[in-house]
Amino acid sequence: MRTALPLMQKASRVVILAAPASSARYFDPARLQGFLADRDIEAEVHTISETGEPAPLLLAAAKAVMANILVVGAFGHPRLQEFIFGGATRTFLNAANAPSLFLSH
Repeated sequence: MRTALPLMQKASRVVILAAPASSARYFDPARLQGFLADRDIEAEVHTISETGEPAPLLLAAAKAVMANILVVGAFGHPRLQEFIFGGATRTFLNAANAPSLFLSH
């Protein structure tokens, strides 16, 4: 998020998409909302209740809120793990009709 701050400060609307049921990692969108508010960025939170692969859920939610740009972290995993399970970053990069991506690692 830090690397995308200048972009978000100029945005007319910022939406935090959270899919907590699709991740084993804990994520508190209210903390991110507070982080952005401390930098004068007003953000709304949309929580996705469905379960499943997070990348397709986030892409569908981004389309639903008519996002122009999707800010996501791009992380690699061991090759064998990605070969077997795939990866969210690859899904974002290969998605057709997706919003523009801002990837940061």
